[in-house]
Amino acid sequence: MQIQPISINELGSLSTSSVFNSIEWISVYDEGLELLGIHNANGELIGCFYLYKRKRAKILTQLSSPPYTPHCGLFYQNFATNPAKKHGENKKITKAISEYLQTHYKHSIVTLAFPPSLGDTQSFYWNDFKVIPNYTYQLDLAHSIRELTAQMDPKTRNLIKKAEKDGLTVEKNTDMNLVKSIVMQTMNRKGVAVNESILNNILFRFANETNSFSFVVKQDTQVLAITFCVMDNQKCYYLLGGYNKGNSHASAGPLGVYQSIRFAKQKGISIFDFEGSMIPNVESYFRSFGGKLIPYSTVNKAPFVIESLLKLSMKQQF
Repeated sequence: MQIQPISINELGSLSTSSVFNSIEWISVYDEGLELLGIHNANGELIGCFYLYKRKRAKILTQLSSPPYTPHCGLFYQNFATNPAKKHGENKKITKAISEYLQTHYKHSIVTLAFPPSLGDTQSFYWNDFKVIPNYTYQLDLAHSIRELTAQMDPKTRNLIKKAEKDGLTVEKNTDMNLVKSIVMQTMNRKGVAVNESILNNILFRFANETNSFSFVVKQDTQVLAITFCVMDNQKCYYLLGGYNKGNSHASAGPLGVYQSIRFAKQKGISIFDFEGSMIPNVESYFRSFGGKLIPYSTVNKAPFVIESLLKLSMKQQF
């Protein structure tokens, strides 16, 4: 296996259906993203992933998944049918990726998330990467709305009922400026850095009726909360959300998410993914919707001296 940079146009030869591997999504990153192809022994392109480069302390390079993307977009085709050979092919690919990272970025900080579909991370462990488990919640939309509602935490279910009792309404939103305004307000309150340029590209360049949707929760004419999801034919991802501090209501957020889940099911999508969080209060909120806990891995590595320093500020990763 060989890893080499590829152009965005080469993605068309791969049979990936993930929204995060689409040309439209990857195009939201005007700079900083390196798109890499996985080639077999015959030089054929069988997969891809990507790295996002950013500066830390002005002199260090950090490689990670791109902002607003839950993982590095790893996709590859494994044509083996024999179980032992299939595992062997998986090992060859992860070995090639880990060696590429070591060879080309040995002086960089690596904090790279992989999709849940990658269950085998031994090659990274063997190459001295720290392999750290992370988690997301996923709802199986094959269940009926009644079943999906029943599996929620009773407190969340009651908040949704209270929303209806208090006259809150939820409607489809096409105003991406509204999404941006509420999301920026929410992130600023929480002290979370926002890459506004990429956010603008997602909302005003990428988003359309085929790949995303938004809902707004109101009381009378007052905007209370917003949701924004991206989707492909199989999965819907709760990408952005927020609430209006000046017009808050405890039921507004749950009602918006609940309507987003219902809409994704109506679209025939199989899975609603909360896109993960390791922040305790965010995790508990996502958990309250009753989804299945799904693990995925991040691999982390840095030069020894840098890693020693990072153990203080990023101890959960290093």
